[in-house]
Amino acid sequence: MESIGFFKDQSDIDTSPSQEFSSVSPGDVKYKDQNGDGVINEFDMVALGKGYSVPSINYSFNLGLEYQGFGLNFTFQGAANQMKDLKGVDGVWKVLYDNNNLSRDYYDNCWDVAGDKALYPRLSSQEVQNNVQNSSIWYKNISFLKMRYCELYYKLPSSWLSHARIAGAKLFLQGENLLSFDNVETMDAEVLSTSYPLLKSVNLGLSVTF
Repeated sequence: MESIGFFKDQSDIDTSPSQEFSSVSPGDVKYKDQNGDGVINEFDMVALGKGYSVPSINYSFNLGLEYQGFGLNFTFQGAANQMKDLKGVDGVWKVLYDNNNLSRDYYDNCWDVAGDKALYPRLSSQEVQNNVQNSSIWYKNISFLKMRYCELYYKLPSSWLSHARIAGAKLFLQGENLLSFDNVETMDAEVLSTSYPLLKSVNLGLSVTF
């Protein structure tokens, strides 16, 4: 379903196409009547985007630089054009009813608080069938670019190592998943779950080759 906003008041409801999913109140989702028959139902469903199960675009690239023993390595990976269902994440966008929690993102952007700038329908302790339809309110086109790996290192000069019969030695500082550029502020756009967040790690070490 394609959302065209939220019902402003009872007059807005009375002059809009009838909603067959459930009765509606001000602050509920207002859908576009795609076929113009004056009724909002399953015949008004349209395709919203690409890449529902997997992203339609996946890419990665590496960057590296070394000068006089000092070096930097970066690995970036990204994805784009994947539609994900936000309301499937309990306690974040599926709220209040069924003993769910209420996230700050939903509260700040719900119709009751944000008014004309609202991203989500009104708060309710009961499930409103009209508001939980698969729609452009809940399906978001997800994209992200992540720095999967980075390394800063220094290769010790061979003149320092020759007497110890060491072929090579490198001091390094490595990091994994340290940066993410995405279009989801509330959580990790790649995982989009409250269960298993992506872990970040930093390692400091010495690599020696004999």
